[in-house]
Amino acid sequence: MTRGTIAENQPISLVQVDGTIKKSRVRELYIFESLGKKRVTEVHPGDICAVVGLEDFGIGDTIADFENPEALPVISVDEPTMNMMFSINNSPFFGKDGKFVTSRHLRDRLIKETEKTSPSA
Repeated sequence: MTRGTIAENQPISLVQVDGTIKKSRVRELYIFESLGKKRVTEVHPGDICAVVGLEDFGIGDTIADFENPEALPVISVDEPTMNMMFSINNSPFFGKDGKFVTSRHLRDRLIKETEKTSPSA
């Protein structure tokens, strides 16, 4: 947020990256403090906040004034990446602990984990 405030139940305009404007309403607001969050009725510029009630938004969209919406410059964010390296266990503790230490066991475990975290599961 660069200027103004956002309050609970306030009507807002969501200016999307492609230029379309959707009208919406803020249901709840939270600010982040330490390791938690706290519900508030209003947020100000500089607050790190969560806005509840918006649908179909993306990175780079702007929450703007309901009547005079102005979009902020679009930002680009890289896709999240994950890198894993599997190699031979050359630890001094190799073979002293654990029963599933082969690459086949590791593969089976990773496949089971993807099944648990998939949205359809």
